[in-house]
Amino acid sequence: MKCINKKISSLFITLLLVLATFGCASNKSETEIVSHYLTEHYNRAIEVNQPNLAKDLCVSTADVNEINYSLTEDVSGAALFDLEKQQVLFGHHLFDQVYPASTTKIMTALLLLENVDLNDTITVPAKAVDLPSYASLCGIKAGDEISYKDLLYGLLLPSGNDAAAAIAISVGGSIEGFADMMNEKAQDLMATHTHFVNPHGLHDNEHYTTPYDLYLIFNACIKNSDFVDCISTPSYECEVTQANGEKRSLSFENSNYYLKGTKTPPETIVVEGGKTGTTTEAKNCLIMLAKSKDAKTPYISMVLGASSRDEVYENMSGMYQDL
Repeated sequence: MKCINKKISSLFITLLLVLATFGCASNKSETEIVSHYLTEHYNRAIEVNQPNLAKDLCVSTADVNEINYSLTEDVSGAALFDLEKQQVLFGHHLFDQVYPASTTKIMTALLLLENVDLNDTITVPAKAVDLPSYASLCGIKAGDEISYKDLLYGLLLPSGNDAAAAIAISVGGSIEGFADMMNEKAQDLMATHTHFVNPHGLHDNEHYTTPYDLYLIFNACIKNSDFVDCISTPSYECEVTQANGEKRSLSFENSNYYLKGTKTPPETIVVEGGKTGTTTEAKNCLIMLAKSKDAKTPYISMVLGASSRDEVYENMSGMYQDL
Protein backbone atom coordinates (compact mmCIF):
# COMPACT_ATOMS: atom_id res chain seq x y z
CA MET A 1 0.00 0.00 0.00
CA LYS A 2 1.25 3.40 -0.91
CA CYS A 3 -0.24 6.87 -0.72
CA ILE A 4 0.71 9.45 -3.33
CA ASN A 5 1.12 13.09 -2.32
CA LYS A 6 3.50 14.60 -4.84
CA LYS A 7 3.43 17.36 -7.38
CA ILE A 8 2.44 16.24 -10.83
CA SER A 9 6.00 16.45 -12.12
CA SER A 10 7.13 13.72 -9.70
CA LEU A 11 4.18 11.37 -10.12
CA PHE A 12 5.92 8.98 -12.48
CA ILE A 13 8.91 8.71 -10.13
CA THR A 14 6.50 7.80 -7.35
CA LEU A 15 4.85 5.23 -9.62
CA LEU A 16 8.20 3.55 -10.19
CA LEU A 17 8.81 3.44 -6.45
CA VAL A 18 5.40 1.91 -5.85
CA LEU A 19 5.94 -0.76 -8.46
CA ALA A 20 9.46 -1.45 -7.22
CA THR A 21 8.19 -1.79 -3.67
CA PHE A 22 5.39 -4.17 -4.52
CA GLY A 23 6.62 -5.83 -7.68
CA CYS A 24 7.98 -8.89 -5.83
CA ALA A 25 5.20 -9.20 -3.27
CA SER A 26 2.29 -8.58 -5.62
CA ASN A 27 1.17 -10.37 -8.73
CA LYS A 28 1.14 -8.74 -12.15
CA SER A 29 -2.54 -7.84 -12.13
CA GLU A 30 -2.14 -5.90 -8.90
CA THR A 31 0.75 -3.79 -10.15
CA GLU A 32 -1.12 -3.23 -13.38
CA ILE A 33 -4.01 -1.81 -11.35
CA VAL A 34 -1.68 0.71 -9.71
CA SER A 35 -0.07 1.62 -13.01
CA HIS A 36 -3.47 2.04 -14.62
CA TYR A 37 -4.85 4.38 -12.00
CA LEU A 38 -1.73 6.52 -11.63
CA THR A 39 -1.10 6.82 -15.35
CA GLU A 40 -4.71 7.76 -16.06
CA HIS A 41 -4.60 10.23 -13.20
CA TYR A 42 -1.46 11.87 -14.55
CA ASN A 43 -2.70 12.05 -18.14
CA ARG A 44 -6.09 13.43 -17.16
CA ALA A 45 -4.55 16.02 -14.86
CA ILE A 46 -2.44 17.25 -17.78
CA GLU A 47 -5.44 17.23 -20.13
CA VAL A 48 -7.67 19.36 -17.90
CA ASN A 49 -4.73 21.47 -16.62
CA GLN A 50 -5.47 20.75 -12.98
CA PRO A 51 -2.24 19.68 -11.26
CA ASN A 52 -4.04 19.43 -7.93
CA LEU A 53 -5.76 16.31 -9.24
CA ALA A 54 -2.44 14.55 -8.79
CA LYS A 55 -2.23 15.33 -5.08
CA ASP A 56 -3.48 13.40 -2.08
CA LEU A 57 -4.28 10.24 -4.03
CA CYS A 58 -4.24 7.05 -2.00
CA VAL A 59 -3.56 3.88 -3.95
CA SER A 60 -3.37 0.26 -2.87
CA THR A 61 -2.00 -2.60 -4.94
CA ALA A 62 -4.30 -5.12 -3.27
CA ASP A 63 -6.54 -5.64 -0.29
CA VAL A 64 -5.17 -3.80 2.75
CA ASN A 65 -5.64 -4.58 6.43
CA GLU A 66 -3.47 -2.31 8.54
CA ILE A 67 -6.08 -2.39 11.32
CA ASN A 68 -6.25 -6.18 11.60
CA TYR A 69 -10.03 -6.24 11.19
CA SER A 70 -12.06 -9.23 10.00
CA LEU A 71 -15.30 -8.44 8.20
CA THR A 72 -18.36 -10.26 9.50
CA GLU A 73 -19.23 -11.29 5.94
CA ASP A 74 -17.79 -11.03 2.42
CA VAL A 75 -19.32 -7.70 1.44
CA SER A 76 -18.98 -6.25 -2.06
CA GLY A 77 -16.49 -3.68 -0.85
CA ALA A 78 -15.18 -2.00 2.28
CA ALA A 79 -12.54 0.63 2.95
CA LEU A 80 -11.11 3.00 5.52
CA PHE A 81 -8.95 5.97 4.48
CA ASP A 82 -6.98 8.12 6.91
CA LEU A 83 -7.04 11.53 5.24
CA GLU A 84 -4.59 13.12 7.67
CA LYS A 85 -1.85 10.53 7.17
CA GLN A 86 -3.00 9.92 3.60
CA GLN A 87 -3.04 6.21 4.22
CA VAL A 88 -5.30 3.34 3.24
CA LEU A 89 -5.96 1.56 6.52
CA PHE A 90 -8.36 -1.04 5.15
CA GLY A 91 -9.40 -2.05 1.67
CA HIS A 92 -11.53 -4.98 0.55
CA HIS A 93 -12.38 -5.48 -3.15
CA LEU A 94 -11.25 -1.90 -3.78
CA PHE A 95 -11.25 -2.19 -7.57
CA ASP A 96 -14.15 -4.59 -8.07
CA GLN A 97 -17.24 -3.41 -9.94
CA VAL A 98 -20.23 -2.82 -7.65
CA TYR A 99 -23.70 -1.35 -7.92
CA PRO A 100 -23.79 1.90 -5.91
CA ALA A 101 -27.54 2.20 -5.19
CA SER A 102 -28.25 5.61 -3.62
CA THR A 103 -24.61 6.36 -2.88
CA THR A 104 -24.94 7.56 -6.50
CA LYS A 105 -26.53 10.70 -5.07
CA ILE A 106 -23.21 12.06 -3.86
CA MET A 107 -22.31 12.70 -7.49
CA THR A 108 -25.73 14.27 -8.08
CA ALA A 109 -25.12 16.55 -5.10
CA LEU A 110 -21.64 17.47 -6.32
CA LEU A 111 -22.92 18.55 -9.73
CA LEU A 112 -25.77 20.49 -8.12
CA LEU A 113 -23.35 22.39 -5.90
CA GLU A 114 -21.03 23.15 -8.81
CA ASN A 115 -23.74 24.41 -11.17
CA VAL A 116 -26.40 26.35 -9.25
CA ASP A 117 -26.99 28.97 -6.58
CA LEU A 118 -28.62 27.08 -3.70
CA ASN A 119 -30.90 30.03 -3.02
CA ASP A 120 -32.49 29.80 -6.47
CA THR A 121 -35.77 27.93 -6.88
CA ILE A 122 -37.26 25.60 -9.48
CA THR A 123 -40.71 24.29 -10.28
CA VAL A 124 -40.79 20.50 -9.98
CA PRO A 125 -41.57 18.89 -13.37
CA ALA A 126 -44.04 16.03 -13.59
CA LYS A 127 -41.37 13.68 -14.89
CA ALA A 128 -39.39 14.08 -11.68
CA VAL A 129 -42.09 12.36 -9.63
CA ASP A 130 -42.83 9.63 -12.17
CA LEU A 131 -40.95 6.94 -10.27
CA PRO A 132 -41.50 3.30 -9.25
CA SER A 133 -43.65 2.72 -6.19
CA TYR A 134 -40.71 1.25 -4.27
CA ALA A 135 -38.48 4.32 -4.76
CA SER A 136 -37.54 6.34 -1.69
CA LEU A 137 -39.01 9.86 -1.88
CA CYS A 138 -38.65 13.20 -0.14
CA GLY A 139 -42.26 14.14 -0.88
CA ILE A 140 -42.12 16.85 -3.55
CA LYS A 141 -44.97 17.07 -6.05
CA ALA A 142 -45.28 18.23 -9.64
CA GLY A 143 -45.72 22.00 -9.69
CA ASP A 144 -44.04 22.60 -6.33
CA GLU A 145 -41.70 25.57 -6.16
CA ILE A 146 -38.68 24.61 -4.07
CA SER A 147 -35.15 25.93 -3.56
CA TYR A 148 -32.10 24.03 -4.67
CA LYS A 149 -30.91 24.01 -1.07
CA ASP A 150 -34.07 22.23 0.03
CA LEU A 151 -33.68 19.78 -2.86
CA LEU A 152 -30.12 19.07 -1.71
CA TYR A 153 -31.37 18.14 1.75
CA GLY A 154 -34.24 16.12 0.25
CA LEU A 155 -31.68 14.31 -1.89
CA LEU A 156 -29.14 13.40 0.78
CA LEU A 157 -31.10 13.01 4.02
CA PRO A 158 -34.15 10.85 3.16
CA SER A 159 -32.49 9.83 -0.13
CA GLY A 160 -35.25 11.25 -2.30
CA ASN A 161 -35.23 9.83 -5.80
CA ASP A 162 -37.76 12.52 -6.69
CA ALA A 163 -35.27 15.19 -5.59
CA ALA A 164 -32.55 13.50 -7.67
CA ALA A 165 -34.75 13.48 -10.77
CA ALA A 166 -35.79 17.12 -10.27
CA ILE A 167 -32.13 18.14 -9.95
CA ALA A 168 -31.14 16.15 -13.02
CA ILE A 169 -33.84 17.61 -15.24
CA SER A 170 -33.16 21.16 -14.03
CA VAL A 171 -29.34 21.03 -14.21
CA GLY A 172 -28.85 18.63 -17.11
CA GLY A 173 -31.96 19.31 -19.16
CA SER A 174 -32.97 15.66 -18.91
CA ILE A 175 -32.09 12.49 -17.02
CA GLU A 176 -29.91 11.40 -19.91
CA GLY A 177 -28.21 14.77 -20.21
CA PHE A 178 -27.44 14.82 -16.51
CA ALA A 179 -26.05 11.27 -16.67
CA ASP A 180 -23.64 12.49 -19.32
CA MET A 181 -22.55 15.24 -16.93
CA MET A 182 -22.09 12.66 -14.17
CA ASN A 183 -19.89 10.49 -16.36
CA GLU A 184 -17.81 13.45 -17.51
CA LYS A 185 -17.29 14.52 -13.90
CA ALA A 186 -16.35 10.98 -12.92
CA GLN A 187 -13.65 11.01 -15.58
CA ASP A 188 -12.38 14.37 -14.31
CA LEU A 189 -12.11 12.88 -10.81
CA MET A 190 -10.27 9.81 -12.13
CA ALA A 191 -13.22 7.57 -11.30
CA THR A 192 -12.52 5.80 -14.56
CA HIS A 193 -14.29 2.54 -13.71
CA THR A 194 -17.61 4.25 -13.04
CA HIS A 195 -20.61 4.60 -15.35
CA PHE A 196 -23.89 6.32 -14.44
CA VAL A 197 -27.22 6.15 -16.26
CA ASN A 198 -29.39 7.98 -13.70
CA PRO A 199 -29.05 10.48 -10.84
CA HIS A 200 -30.46 8.31 -8.04
CA GLY A 201 -29.05 4.79 -8.27
CA LEU A 202 -32.19 2.79 -9.03
CA HIS A 203 -30.80 -0.39 -10.50
CA ASP A 204 -29.50 -0.64 -14.03
CA ASN A 205 -26.89 -3.16 -15.14
CA GLU A 206 -24.96 -0.35 -16.82
CA HIS A 207 -24.91 1.80 -13.66
CA TYR A 208 -21.85 0.84 -11.64
CA THR A 209 -18.71 2.01 -9.84
CA THR A 210 -15.90 0.60 -7.69
CA PRO A 211 -15.18 1.23 -4.00
CA TYR A 212 -12.05 3.16 -4.96
CA ASP A 213 -13.91 5.32 -7.48
CA LEU A 214 -16.61 6.02 -4.90
CA TYR A 215 -13.88 7.21 -2.54
CA LEU A 216 -12.59 9.61 -5.20
CA ILE A 217 -16.06 11.07 -5.74
CA PHE A 218 -16.84 11.38 -2.03
CA ASN A 219 -13.43 12.92 -1.39
CA ALA A 220 -14.34 15.67 -3.86
CA CYS A 221 -17.74 16.15 -2.23
CA ILE A 222 -16.43 16.70 1.29
CA LYS A 223 -14.31 19.62 0.10
CA ASN A 224 -17.60 21.55 -0.22
CA SER A 225 -18.84 22.91 3.12
CA ASP A 226 -22.48 22.93 1.96
CA PHE A 227 -22.24 19.21 1.30
CA VAL A 228 -20.73 18.50 4.72
CA ASP A 229 -23.30 20.71 6.44
CA CYS A 230 -26.05 18.76 4.73
CA ILE A 231 -24.87 15.22 5.47
CA SER A 232 -24.18 16.13 9.12
CA THR A 233 -27.75 17.36 9.71
CA PRO A 234 -29.96 14.85 11.60
CA SER A 235 -33.23 16.39 10.42
CA TYR A 236 -34.38 19.30 8.28
CA GLU A 237 -37.62 21.15 7.62
CA CYS A 238 -38.53 23.35 4.69
CA GLU A 239 -41.51 24.92 3.00
CA VAL A 240 -42.58 24.64 -0.63
CA THR A 241 -45.10 26.62 -2.61
CA GLN A 242 -47.61 24.34 -4.29
CA ALA A 243 -49.00 24.83 -7.79
CA ASN A 244 -52.14 26.40 -6.28
CA GLY A 245 -50.06 28.96 -4.41
CA GLU A 246 -50.52 27.40 -0.99
CA LYS A 247 -47.59 26.54 1.26
CA ARG A 248 -46.71 23.03 2.40
CA SER A 249 -44.10 21.90 4.90
CA LEU A 250 -41.69 19.02 4.31
CA SER A 251 -39.62 17.23 6.94
CA PHE A 252 -36.50 15.23 6.10
CA GLU A 253 -34.74 12.79 8.43
CA ASN A 254 -31.19 11.60 7.87
CA SER A 255 -31.08 7.95 6.81
CA ASN A 256 -27.70 7.44 8.53
CA TYR A 257 -28.40 5.31 11.61
CA TYR A 258 -25.54 6.91 13.54
CA LEU A 259 -27.06 10.37 13.16
CA LYS A 260 -30.58 9.09 13.80
CA GLY A 261 -29.44 7.52 17.06
CA THR A 262 -30.50 4.05 15.92
CA LYS A 263 -26.88 2.86 16.07
CA THR A 264 -24.14 3.98 18.46
CA PRO A 265 -20.85 4.87 16.78
CA PRO A 266 -17.57 3.59 18.22
CA GLU A 267 -16.01 5.74 20.92
CA THR A 268 -12.94 6.40 18.78
CA ILE A 269 -14.70 8.75 16.31
CA VAL A 270 -17.31 11.42 15.77
CA VAL A 271 -19.53 10.69 12.77
CA GLU A 272 -19.84 13.68 10.47
CA GLY A 273 -22.32 12.13 8.05
CA GLY A 274 -22.53 10.18 4.84
CA LYS A 275 -24.83 8.56 2.32
CA THR A 276 -26.73 5.32 2.52
CA GLY A 277 -27.98 3.16 -0.32
CA THR A 278 -30.12 0.05 -0.70
CA THR A 279 -31.38 -1.93 -3.66
CA THR A 280 -31.93 -5.64 -4.14
CA GLU A 281 -28.89 -5.88 -6.39
CA ALA A 282 -26.56 -3.53 -4.47
CA LYS A 283 -27.78 -4.73 -1.07
CA ASN A 284 -27.00 -2.36 1.83
CA CYS A 285 -24.40 0.37 1.47
CA LEU A 286 -22.95 3.30 3.42
CA ILE A 287 -20.15 5.74 2.65
CA MET A 288 -19.21 8.05 5.48
CA LEU A 289 -17.07 10.92 6.76
CA ALA A 290 -15.88 10.73 10.36
CA LYS A 291 -13.29 12.43 12.55
CA SER A 292 -11.17 11.33 15.46
CA LYS A 293 -12.34 12.41 18.91
CA ASP A 294 -9.82 15.26 18.89
CA ALA A 295 -11.17 16.33 15.46
CA LYS A 296 -7.65 16.27 14.00
CA THR A 297 -7.95 13.20 11.79
CA PRO A 298 -10.66 12.92 9.12
CA TYR A 299 -11.59 9.52 7.73
CA ILE A 300 -13.57 8.28 4.76
CA SER A 301 -15.03 4.81 5.17
CA MET A 302 -17.47 2.61 3.34
CA VAL A 303 -19.25 -0.72 3.51
CA LEU A 304 -20.96 -1.82 0.30
CA GLY A 305 -23.08 -4.87 -0.46
CA ALA A 306 -23.84 -5.98 3.09
CA SER A 307 -26.66 -8.47 3.60
CA SER A 308 -28.46 -6.22 6.11
CA ARG A 309 -28.28 -2.75 7.60
CA ASP A 310 -27.13 -4.27 10.86
CA GLU A 311 -24.16 -5.79 9.04
CA VAL A 312 -23.34 -2.41 7.48
CA TYR A 313 -23.05 -0.70 10.83
CA GLU A 314 -21.38 -3.61 12.59
CA ASN A 315 -18.60 -3.61 10.01
CA MET A 316 -18.41 0.17 9.85
CA SER A 317 -17.97 0.37 13.61
CA GLY A 318 -15.56 -2.56 13.57
CA MET A 319 -13.15 -0.82 11.23
CA TYR A 320 -12.90 2.13 13.63
CA GLN A 321 -12.94 0.21 16.89
CA ASP A 322 -9.19 -0.02 17.53
CA LEU A 323 -7.95 3.26 16.05
